[in-house]
Parts: sequence; C-alpha cells; structure tokens
Amino acid sequence: MIIKTSGLKAWMVILGILFLIMLFLIFLFKLLVYLLPLIIIIILISYLFRILNKLKKGKQKDFIDVRFKVKK
Repeated sequence: MIIKTSGLKAWMVILGILFLIMLFLIFLFKLLVYLLPLIIIIILISYLFRILNKLKKGKQKDFIDVRFKVKK
C-alpha cells in the first residue's frame, strides 16, 4: 500500500526520517574509523603468530620414523 501525501506535515516526517538515517550512517562510519585499526592489529598479530608457529616447527623430515615390533 502506497500512501501519497502532500503537505508540510508529510515533508517534516520525510525530512525527520532522512535526518535519522544520516545520523545513523555518520555514527556507523565513526565507529568503523575507531574499530578499523583494532581489526587490522588483530589480523597482523594472528599472522605473526602463524609465522612464528611455522618457524618453531622447522623443516619437516622427508622420511617416516616408525618403530616396528618383530614377533618371535
């Protein structure tokens, strides 16, 4: 259902809704500006720990070391 209205009251409601949407978007982008460096730091730290974990493991051996039990 589409309601067609014309008049000062309708324009005030529309402008009020647009103002609220703009305030929400401004708040969202300001929050994003504060959270973006934190997210980047977390990603870099996780990448650093991944690299350190690979360095700790060292090179993998090319052979398999398995002890066999021989039954007599």
